[in-house]
Amino acid sequence: MELKDIQLKPIKSDYKAVINVALRALRYGAISKEEFEGILTRAQAYGFTPVEVALLQLRAELEHAIDEVKLWRPSLLTLIGMVEYVPEAKELLRVYKVDPRFTSIIEKYARVRPLVDEARVLINSLYRAKRYVTIPTELEKRVVEIVKTLGVTDEELLLRDLALELQVLVDEARVWVPSPSMIATLSEYVVLPKEFVEGALKARRVPEEWANIWLQYISVKPVKPDYRAVLMTALRALRYGAITREYWDTLLKVATNYGFTPTEMALLQLRAELELLIEETRLWRPSLLTLIGIIEYVPEARELLKVYRVDPVFANVIERYARVKPLTDEARVLVNALYRAKRYTTIPAELEKRVVAFNSIEWIRSVVPVSVLA
Repeated sequence: MELKDIQLKPIKSDYKAVINVALRALRYGAISKEEFEGILTRAQAYGFTPVEVALLQLRAELEHAIDEVKLWRPSLLTLIGMVEYVPEAKELLRVYKVDPRFTSIIEKYARVRPLVDEARVLINSLYRAKRYVTIPTELEKRVVEIVKTLGVTDEELLLRDLALELQVLVDEARVWVPSPSMIATLSEYVVLPKEFVEGALKARRVPEEWANIWLQYISVKPVKPDYRAVLMTALRALRYGAITREYWDTLLKVATNYGFTPTEMALLQLRAELELLIEETRLWRPSLLTLIGIIEYVPEARELLKVYRVDPVFANVIERYARVKPLTDEARVLVNALYRAKRYTTIPAELEKRVVAFNSIEWIRSVVPVSVLA
């Protein structure tokens, strides 16, 4: 072996790997045919003979031809799937080289495959209908005959029959055994024995820890709204002093038996305390208009007007009303007395003029400061 061959041997092996990668790149369109031929031309510099280069060129052409065919020629199973949508594609089966032992099977598969899905839909519809209605014997017989010709076996039909029986049992149980939420609704209208509720929860396979919660919920759901109404009435009674604070506390304590949580009870107690404060305040604190009426008899009560929270827009009007009302009431009494006296006697003109003046806005302005009337 010459020295040149010894030097090129390891490099030739590496360049052959380059050619193989270039061949893959050509197959996937990553490089052009001219670029691949350029790589082959340089192969002679790395120890490849013209014969080896020609063989590599031939391999490249064959691989390229195979890839072009694979782009448009489907696999046998893909073609059979296409037959479902393009029936005439069945004629292309003869183009494929199939072992004669498999030819009849493949042809049958290609013929039956488009109908199998429809057969499944048909058999599913049959057994779904049998769950709810009685199917006419002749109709069921026709369906079974059709699906058998399309590959459904007697064993599969037997399994379907058994599954149907189990499903019917489940359906019947669901119809007659109420769910926990339905039991809670029923308990609002009829008295349900505890044994009945426990049996229904067991039939529904409710876990024990949840069964206890459902039992509590079902027992208090019908009565909790009613007991809340009792508490609201008791709260009004407490406000008006019809019941004692101790009796209210007793009613609230019993609320735990009707599903009230400690938080709900604490809020009800807080509400009761606020209601009592409001009621106590209402007993001695008059309304704003009542206070103005009091001022007519107790003038110093006018100072209490500042205790009330009055919108600033109305403050000036209310202050004016509190000052003017006692005077206008007296002026109105005076005028009434004048006209009553005139029914029986002649009133001196000067006296009548003075009485009328008391009922005028000018007189009120002379008594009430202008700043208040402005």
